[in-house]
Amino acid sequence: MNLSSLKKLFRNPSFRAAFSIRLWLRLGVTTALALLWHFVFSSPGRRVDLFLLVLAALLGGWAWFQYLQLDGILQHGLISRLGQDSPLRRKRSPSMMDYVDEEPDVYQPEDEKRERRLASFCANLLGALFCLLGSLLFGYVLL
Repeated sequence: MNLSSLKKLFRNPSFRAAFSIRLWLRLGVTTALALLWHFVFSSPGRRVDLFLLVLAALLGGWAWFQYLQLDGILQHGLISRLGQDSPLRRKRSPSMMDYVDEEPDVYQPEDEKRERRLASFCANLLGALFCLLGSLLFGYVLL
């Protein structure tokens, strides 16, 4: 994905709305966790800057996995497919009653899934950047 297609994607109002909701949610959760860490576990050995650095690493790792999914490297549900050939699993009969309780697949266009995944990727990446900057700022202030 090049820069011009990313600019065109950010001009889309539905993408901007999804991106901003995800970004504010991640920033709110990380801020709440950092404040909780500061006020509950406040001691000289436990600093907020290290906690924000850990949160930045977690958000960055989450963004990396979403980047791999956007490239098609990770298949969704791969872990659940590994155990399907287990001999301990009960075989289903082909009767219609076996399929009554199953939920139908919800149709989502592939472009919409990709836009959601891309919005989440950008929000995680920007959230990791903000956590990293907050970690550097708190580390500088606390020194």
